[in-house]
Amino acid sequence: MLAFGKPAVLHSSCQVQLAAQGTNKGRMDDFKNGRRLNWADYQSYAITKFIIIPGRYETFWKELDYVKKLLKNRQELKTEDVGIAALFGLECFAWFCAGEIVGRGFTLTGYKA
Repeated sequence: MLAFGKPAVLHSSCQVQLAAQGTNKGRMDDFKNGRRLNWADYQSYAITKFIIIPGRYETFWKELDYVKKLLKNRQELKTEDVGIAALFGLECFAWFCAGEIVGRGFTLTGYKA
C-alpha cells in the first residue's frame, strides 16, 4: 500500500491468493528450470493472479481517497511525505523513459526505420 507509512490491509481475496501462491511457487520454479507447464498448471497460476484484482481495485480507491484528503489538508502535510511523493513521481518518470528507450530498440535518438 502506498499510504506513506500506513500498514497494508489485505483483502480476503489477497489472503486466498497468498495461500495459493505457495503451491504455485514450485510450479513456476519448475518452469524456470525448463519444465513445460501443462494447461492445468497454467490455469492455476493465472487464476491466482486474477484473484487479487478486486483487492487491488479497492486498494486503489482507498489510496486515491487518502491522496484527496492530503491535498485538502495541505497545511498538515509533512516535508517527509512531500519528499516521498516526489521520489515516487521521479521513479515513475524514470521507468517511463526506460520503457521508451526499450521501445525504440535501445536508441536514444529516435525510432529505427
